[in-house]
Amino acid sequence: MTSVYAAIWDLNGVIIDDMPIHFESYREVLGPLGYDLKMDEYNALCVGASMVQVFGKIMPLLPKPISIESAIEQKLNAYFRLAEGRMVMLPGVGELIRGLARIGFVQAIASGGTGREIEVILKSFGVDQYFTASVGCEDVTKGKPDPEPFMTAAQRLGAEPANCVIFEDGEFGIRAAKSCGMKAVGITNTLPANELAQADIVVDSLEQVTPDTIADLLQ
Repeated sequence: MTSVYAAIWDLNGVIIDDMPIHFESYREVLGPLGYDLKMDEYNALCVGASMVQVFGKIMPLLPKPISIESAIEQKLNAYFRLAEGRMVMLPGVGELIRGLARIGFVQAIASGGTGREIEVILKSFGVDQYFTASVGCEDVTKGKPDPEPFMTAAQRLGAEPANCVIFEDGEFGIRAAKSCGMKAVGITNTLPANELAQADIVVDSLEQVTPDTIADLLQ
């Protein structure tokens, strides 16, 4: 490849199956503050959003005040405790990450999670060596659906947006990618296919995708 081709991955719900753990950790923080987060509200507010975005929306509704910094720290601690022994890499992900690396793609994470989450998760599954860059919520001023997370990842990889493919389970992320001219693969791990319809490809599992499929998207 003469140009830099890039794969930019969302993390939660794309690489690992941890959405129930996130739900539990949000509830653990918000419950003592007098807020009973329900699953339908979680799906509407939290899927594809950063912790800063989520707590920013919920804080005005809390009977008991708390700072965003404190809420995020408590949520992270709850998440890592609840996730121990429960995090599972989703089918086809490891093979696709390694396969893309073999054909010359550079790769990055662009997640609404923190840099700490990204580092711990990639290392725990032994795939950190395949990622040249990562973008967490602390690296941007605007989260998805704003394209800033993906544009920042592309810049760190030295890739033009037209040469980037993103992997997403959320409508916000797909909107962000398409708004800046990137290709998008939607995976129905979290939302149904109709809510990911803006993606160039929608699949139920990354077992259905090969490195050549991704390379062909950029031709």
